[in-house]
Amino acid sequence: MRKIIWSPEARADFENNIDYLLQEWTDKEAQQFIDDVFEVLSLLQKSNVEFKLIGFKDIRAVTVCQQISLLYRLTQNNEVELVRFWDDRQNPEKLKKSLK
Repeated sequence: MRKIIWSPEARADFENNIDYLLQEWTDKEAQQFIDDVFEVLSLLQKSNVEFKLIGFKDIRAVTVCQQISLLYRLTQNNEVELVRFWDDRQNPEKLKKSLK
């Protein structure tokens, strides 16, 4: 089973998304997002699936929900490092700047 490592940015993104959902939507939507994230993490942890490369620093992306993708990379020890939770509606140039 692969180990999951949260970067500080991924942790902040995750918490910010939950805060946004609780302020603008309902507890139900926030809980659905949390459930979706942990379903993806379970898949990454338990199996050798690899999602599409985004073409930058060996980072891969998997869709968590309609607007949010989880960006991650595999370490040399085959651990899953969570890099960012990214709102796909944002400018991709902003993403490149945030990953430097």
